[in-house]
Amino acid sequence: MGNKPAGWFKDVNYRLQYYSVMLLYRLFAALPVDTASHIGGWLGRTIGPLMSSHKRALNNLRSVMPDRPDTDINRIASQMWDNAGRVMAEYIHLETILADPKRVTITGLDACVAHMDGNKSGFALTAHYGNWEVTTLAGRKLGMRQVNLYRAAKNPYVDELIASRRRKTVTGGLLAKADGNMQAMMRLLNSGHYIGMMIDQREDRGLTLPFLGRPSATVHAPALLARRRNVPMFIGRAKRIKGAYFELECVPVPLDITDDWEKDVASTTQKLNGILTAWILETPGQWFWAHRRW
Repeated sequence: MGNKPAGWFKDVNYRLQYYSVMLLYRLFAALPVDTASHIGGWLGRTIGPLMSSHKRALNNLRSVMPDRPDTDINRIASQMWDNAGRVMAEYIHLETILADPKRVTITGLDACVAHMDGNKSGFALTAHYGNWEVTTLAGRKLGMRQVNLYRAAKNPYVDELIASRRRKTVTGGLLAKADGNMQAMMRLLNSGHYIGMMIDQREDRGLTLPFLGRPSATVHAPALLARRRNVPMFIGRAKRIKGAYFELECVPVPLDITDDWEKDVASTTQKLNGILTAWILETPGQWFWAHRRW
């Protein structure tokens, strides 16, 4: 179950958190998908504003949208928590959601097939937008053997509970973020895997590039490794249309390849930031503003 927490008190605390989450999951599992999603949204809107990260979300929103009135900022923050609560409730129903073509409509697959050009490895990228777990459906449809890189939860018991659900939706399993991931990703590319990654969180070892109009430490490993191996790269979003219904969009991202590889990596990474910025500003309530992005 990963690294055991140090100290009995921390272990007891982690276990109590785990049992609380497990109880909530069992409640959601007993409910129809739409009911679970609705209750999850209500819980998110109710509990989210009480959390310390709510203040960070408001500050991030105001810094990106300085001309918006507080009523708009508060409304977007409420939408964000609603979406986050729905994602939590929908975890237990992911397989049901992915198996129902009425719940997920997909666009862009033909362009992605052409961009793959028969490659068995590459990058499938997304962000904490809509229900990001639904984006794995595009990889399935495209025949990708996909391994998702993820940031493990601090609580190892909760982490294993969540990971057990996520493993069922990706064909190649999960890889926890850790030192040495660059080598691990190279091995995955060499063995014919696509690597799924979230690219919207702060990466202090990344490149400082504009994101939502502000300089931000941005993960650049996908652009770096894709250029080094000359493998295709895609970015996708699962936009929430209503309730637990989504529009899944898959977009090919051409690599910039010149004699200046550092410039190529920066410009390709900036393309990704540009796509995410457009998506987020289109429906700001569907992105998770509470991250320490800046």
